[in-house]
Amino acid sequence: MKIKNSARSPRILHADDEPMICLSVGRALRQLGYTVMSVNDGEKAWEALNTECFDLLITDNEMPNLRGEELVLKIREHELDLPIIVASSQLEFFLTPDNEGLQIAKVLKKPFFLHELVAAVQFALQDWGMLNCSQSQ
Repeated sequence: MKIKNSARSPRILHADDEPMICLSVGRALRQLGYTVMSVNDGEKAWEALNTECFDLLITDNEMPNLRGEELVLKIREHELDLPIIVASSQLEFFLTPDNEGLQIAKVLKKPFFLHELVAAVQFALQDWGMLNCSQSQ
């Protein structure tokens, strides 16, 4: 299922330090019509979020330089209105009741099936209304 033709495809930032995951996730989402930028650590993700516009972040938790949980906290502290999907084998931080305010769109436990990720992406973009890049252009 491809996304509907629009003036611009949704832009997704994917942060994961595992090259094969970046490759397979990026390939699958691009085939569906999304624009995907992959980075291999949280610090690079934070830099990208401060220089480019994205409609969605997909992040791992266990990454060098800036862990996924630290990245999410920074995003929320700076009040970036961005849907976030956490796809990681280490999810405890995101599942505690104290962290419900982080507004995580979806949490996926690694390993996950690509169809689960695609469903999470579609849900997150639909639920948040793609407020970031799509409506600003």
